[in-house]
Amino acid sequence: MRSRVCAQTMFGGDMNARDVMTATPRTISSTASIQDAIDEMFASGVRHLPVVEGKELHGLVCDRDLRSYLLPADEQLLDPDYARERATASVMDIAIREPITIEEGSSVRDVIDLMLEKNISAVPVVSSAGQLVGIISYVDILRRLRETM
Repeated sequence: MRSRVCAQTMFGGDMNARDVMTATPRTISSTASIQDAIDEMFASGVRHLPVVEGKELHGLVCDRDLRSYLLPADEQLLDPDYARERATASVMDIAIREPITIEEGSSVRDVIDLMLEKNISAVPVVSSAGQLVGIISYVDILRRLRETM
């Protein structure tokens, strides 16, 4: 019970995903390459990129997906073309195609519960029409928490 009271006090009883999310997240086109995703992540300092066409969410790519995909097996370390070939593949080859999402009106408590239950560090925020309107990462939640202290 104490944690529920603290969460309501710190985040406000009516605080929702819209209040915490990054409203204009960095995104990448579904036609982009894996190298494009790497470049965007480094340039913008983000770890999660919604994959979109317009406002329609097609997937989600995170830095962990990129590392797993690009780390070669031992025998592939000897092939100089290996990394180049992998990096030119489509971002959709590694994207989570139906990422877990949350609607912008959902409570912050629901967002936190979802992230803990699914062991995810970010969740795209969608409108009631299913269009991408933002993203919430654990960093967004921690920043908001710090503001309340």
